[in-house]
Order: sequence, then structure tokens, then C-alpha cells
Amino acid sequence: MMEKKKRRSLRNLLTIVFTCAIVMTFAGLIDKIVVNAAEDSICKVTVIVKDKETGNVINDATVIFTEYYRNSETQTYPEVKVTQNADGTYNVPYAYDSEYGTYYRYYAKARGYKDSTTLDRAGVPYGKTLEVNSPEIKVEEISLEKYPAATRLLNAIDDAENEIKNYVNTSDYDSDQVLEIEQIKNTYLKKINTILDSVEANEVTDDEVDKIISQLDDIVAEAKAELDKVATSQDNLNESYINMISFTTNTDERRDFSRREDEKTGKFEINLSLFDKGGMFSVTGNDPDTSVTWQAKQELYYEGYGRQPFEVIDNTYVKGKFLNQGVSPAAIPIAATLETGTVDCTVTFTKGGNEITVTFVLNILPRHINDVTVNCPEQVTLTRDENLNYNAVVTPVTSADETDKGYMVTIDTDDSSFNNYNIESKTPDVAIVNDDKEIIPSKAGKAEFEVTVAGYDDPVSFEIEFLLSDEEKQEIADAAKVENLIAALGTITLDKEANINAAKAAYVSLSDNAKKKVSAESLKTLETAQTTLTTLKEAAAKKAASATTATSATKQTTSTVKLSKVALKVKAGKKKVKLTWKKSSKASGYIIYRATKKNGKYKQIKVIKSWKKTTFTDKKVKSKKTYFYKIRPYKGKVKGPVSAAKKVKVK
Repeated sequence: MMEKKKRRSLRNLLTIVFTCAIVMTFAGLIDKIVVNAAEDSICKVTVIVKDKETGNVINDATVIFTEYYRNSETQTYPEVKVTQNADGTYNVPYAYDSEYGTYYRYYAKARGYKDSTTLDRAGVPYGKTLEVNSPEIKVEEISLEKYPAATRLLNAIDDAENEIKNYVNTSDYDSDQVLEIEQIKNTYLKKINTILDSVEANEVTDDEVDKIISQLDDIVAEAKAELDKVATSQDNLNESYINMISFTTNTDERRDFSRREDEKTGKFEINLSLFDKGGMFSVTGNDPDTSVTWQAKQELYYEGYGRQPFEVIDNTYVKGKFLNQGVSPAAIPIAATLETGTVDCTVTFTKGGNEITVTFVLNILPRHINDVTVNCPEQVTLTRDENLNYNAVVTPVTSADETDKGYMVTIDTDDSSFNNYNIESKTPDVAIVNDDKEIIPSKAGKAEFEVTVAGYDDPVSFEIEFLLSDEEKQEIADAAKVENLIAALGTITLDKEANINAAKAAYVSLSDNAKKKVSAESLKTLETAQTTLTTLKEAAAKKAASATTATSATKQTTSTVKLSKVALKVKAGKKKVKLTWKKSSKASGYIIYRATKKNGKYKQIKVIKSWKKTTFTDKKVKSKKTYFYKIRPYKGKVKGPVSAAKKVKVK
């Protein structure tokens, strides 16, 4: 598929403006944005911060959330403002309609500990990756390493010293300014050493370190202010001298130097190409007593050989030809090659032993770039190695016949040898680009890339969709069935044994690759279910055994214990009846019955629970009424014979 993208139309311009607005919003360059998010577009995130050595939770730690991508202008990962709930969770927004989720970074910091950040390739600190794609509570964990106050102090001092030492590059200044710069740096470095000498590093506290760091910040700020004064002076000096230097092409076109916007210290630049070979650098209005020296800090590669970009033309060093070889411009071979890039150069003016050095950057670029196109496959099926790592690398190719497997960048320029471009992944969670410009996928999904070419203002974007193989799709489907069986187990009871066995059998039957697709959480759930079932079965077996033993003991008691009839005596009193009997050592106790007729229905009125007790007074009787009483011994569940009925009339 040939994607030819010329972003010069109004429509594309509006697209770029809209995209920039979105990027600025998420990068924190726009102060406020109102988002009317659906309720389920907030994920509650719990971050547990622990001491790396002890494993104890650090309760006073602070968690910071940032954007996933680094802001190219500020060279930082912009902080994302999130609210913290009363239960300690954080409300993190996510795109609930996104196929791949929303990515952030997060890190923790606490007093007495090192921040949990690492440095990216540009040396910018960033945190761990956080993917949110549902409103469910997501639990993350960070371990912090102890950061002793003494170590923090020494590192802060090193950082302050290096910041001062590296703030100004002395190669950009003349000899007088270099001496002044070194004196300023030494003055403030001594102030830092004075602070270090005033404390015992091994005994310093965190509070003391905080105060010292504040002092160091003030010292560095003062040093930079003094150095900026020298930079401004040198900048003005360079400004006057750079206006004396120019370049004239073979067609007598004059090109002046321009200021580099990304430099503070007076650097300038000029753009040339191979087609400017043989043009002339020159100095105008030069004092005859002043000599001029041209120098490049590295050679350019032209026609396979390294050479300086300047060649002295006369003894006054006032002029220098660009890539001069003693041939006329018409003799330049069209197939000649020149390595593109940037070269730091200097022009030194010397008069009376005093040197003034003007630094500029020589940019070697194609003279004209008409168009940039990218030819690439729309889709690439992911393949895996024996360790299941994706090896479907998309490599840069040089022929359109190979673009079914790779991508080809074509630069339409007047320099046929020029093919210098940069490629960047805009979706590093799906695929990255290595130093060899190879595209390395990490998962299925659409990956977006951007190609930029020096000298061409419009970046070119293209997409490649990475697809799962049919084999991997089947593995994912099989693993999902197992996970569904495990999830359906719910609360484990004895009647879930068949379900547990079915889930286990389904997992065992998976291929080795499919087993790796089953989440660790699901496997843990299945393992717990098996353990719980085993515990329940053991408890049930133990209970059954106890019941069998008790039944056996009861039967044995019934067959072996013989209780004798107890002789009962009764005596009437005033509204009461006193019963007495002889005790039975074989009994556990006695049961007393009462009726109003000798052969009537006897009701149990009392259970005596001690075999030693031989009396009982019945006070629930009426005067002048006749009652009949019986008694029988018992032991456990065995009951003895009932005594003969005894008649009594209450007084």
C-alpha cells in the first residue's frame, strides 16, 4: 500500500492544529480542561508502597501519576492530577471506549527513601507503567529503597557541582571570557565545599539535608545568573563577528548565518548540501592585522573519504572553500555522496595575541526535498519463537518488491543518494523502533509511526496492524474457557467437587502454549479451590467417623448397662409431697412421674441429674387432692424400670 502524504492542504493543517491541542492538553500545557466522563471511565487504583528491605508499608509515602509519554518541549513526563478517596484509592480516568486501555506512569516518594523512578534514554526520570481499562479496583505495589541522609547530602552536592561545571561550554567563548567563566565557577564551587566542610556527613539528619539542599539551590541559581551575564556579553560579541562571515554559492548566491533558537550561548547555523560544493566562505571588513582560522570538530565523509569541510585558499585565512578539491563546480559527479548531519565549527579571529572564537553549526542537508512517502504492509501476523516471544520484526527495505515484509521510506530529492530519516513509534505499548530502525511488536493491535526528515517540515505517519496467528487465537480461546470454568466455581462446598475436577482436567488438557495464557490469578483460584475441597472432605470424614463411634458407644452402653428398679416412698405435707428413694450407683440420675389416677397418664415432672441425690419435694400440688408417683433410674440414653405407683393425699 503506497501512502503518499503531502500535509500542505488546509484540511491537514487543521488536523495538525487539533492534534496539537490534544497533545498540549495532556502534556499539561493547557491549564484547564473539562471532561464530562461517564461514571465507568474512572478506575479506582490502590498503590501500596513498601520498604524494599523490610516489606513494611510506608504510610506517609506520596504517589505521583504522570502521562505515559515524555513531553518533547519540557523534557518531562507531565503530572496527571488525580483525586484520592477516603479509603486511600485514587480516581484515575481512562478511555472506556478504547480497545487497548489507557496508559499512565506512576512513582512513589517518601522521606528517607529513594524515589521509585528510573531514567529513560534521554536521562529523564519516569515511573512504572499503569494500564487502566475498567472501573474495577486495581492494586499496584511499589518498593522503595532506603536513602540515608548522608548519601542524599553527598548526591545533592555532586549534582549542584556538576550543574555549575556543565552550565556553560567554554569552547564557545574567547580566551578572556573563558578565564572569567572559570573564575565564576570556582567561586561558587568553593561555596559548596564550605557547606560540606561545615557538617558531619555521617551524622546529618533529614531536616538538615533539606536545609542544605535549599542553600545549594540558591548557590546554583546565583552562579547561573553570573554566568548568564558573561554569556550575554559573549553573545553580543559573536553577533557582531558572525555578521562579517558569509557563504557564497557557485551561482553567486549569498547565504548568511542564522541564530539557533535552541541555544543560549550564541551559536549560529548555516545549511548546505552537496550541491554547494565549491562555494566559498569569506570574511568581509577584515583588519589586515587580524588572522582568521576555520576549524570543524569532526570530518565529513565525502566520496568515501573523511575530510575537513573547509580548505584554506590564501595565506590570510580570510577565505575557505567548501569541500574544495581543485575542480570546477561543473565537474562534481552527480553520484557523489555526502554524509548528512551536523558539524560543530569555529571561526577564530586573532589580533595582537587576543582570540575571539565564533561557534556555528554546519548543517549538511539535501538542497531540495520534494516529497516523502512510506510503503508498508497494512497487516502483519505475529509469529513467535520457542520462548513465545514475538519475532515478527518489520525491517526497513529498499525495494518495493519487499514491502510485503518490510517498510520502505522514499525521499524525493535532488540528491539521489540522500536517504537519512528518523522513525518514531507513537504507540510503544504495541510496537517500538530500535536503533536499527526495525519495528519490534510486543502485542496485537494497531501501531502508529511517524517518519521525519531533516529539511522537510511535514512528518509522515503510517500504521501497521499486528494480528494474532490462528494458532494463538485458539490458545487464547481455550485458555479463556478454562478461566471461565474457574471463575464459575464461586464459594467452594463439597458439592463443587465435580466442577473443580472438570476445571482441573480442562487446564491439564491445554497445550503448553495455551497454559501460559491462563492468568496466574486464575491458577491461584483453582489451587485454592482444590485445597479448600480437600479440607472440607477431611472435616466431613472426621465428623462421620465421630458419629459412627458415638453410635457404637451408645449401642454398647445399651447392651451392657443393667439398671435395677428403685423403691419409692412418699409422704404428704401441707400443700407439698416429699419423695424419697434409695440411690443406685449404676445410674446417672432419676426421672420422676406424677398422675391423678393410679392407671392414668403419668407426666414427667422432674429429672434428677445426680445418682447420689435421693429426695425431691413436689410443691406444685393442691390441698386435699390425691396424687400417684413413680420413679425410674437412667444412665445416658438407657432408662431403667419404672417403680410401683405410690399414692398420697395432700394435707
